[in-house]
Amino acid sequence: MTAVIVAVVFLALLLSVGIGLLWQERRRNPEKAVIYGEEDSIEFITARLSNDAGTHLKRTDVRRILEWSVRYLQDPDLRTGLEAPPVAGGTDAAEYIQARALEQGHSYDGAVIMEVLGLQTEYLLAIGAVGDPVEEEE
Repeated sequence: MTAVIVAVVFLALLLSVGIGLLWQERRRNPEKAVIYGEEDSIEFITARLSNDAGTHLKRTDVRRILEWSVRYLQDPDLRTGLEAPPVAGGTDAAEYIQARALEQGHSYDGAVIMEVLGLQTEYLLAIGAVGDPVEEEE
């Protein structure tokens, strides 16, 4: 009889723990994953370009500028001699993009590049990809 009571108490305890875990899981707010969609960003940017920039840039031009921007941010070898961390949409990135464009025969005006980079930053803010700065490890 004692073994049955112990088994029932153990089963009740196990069931209580299971219910508690399920209850806590349901209470937790699921974090939304931020997904940078290349096509979405291009659509976002082309829809917001000024009339001047919109007449000079095609979707392929916007894609090219964004690809060079990401390349600049990802490759530390492209930023030799710079002390500060790279900034999305910064003038250093714009200068890199303009130099790359000229190398490949595309003459994008600096103001147009800065407009695309500014809209890229707006897109990042809109999808929630921009948050608190990352703290450096010591």
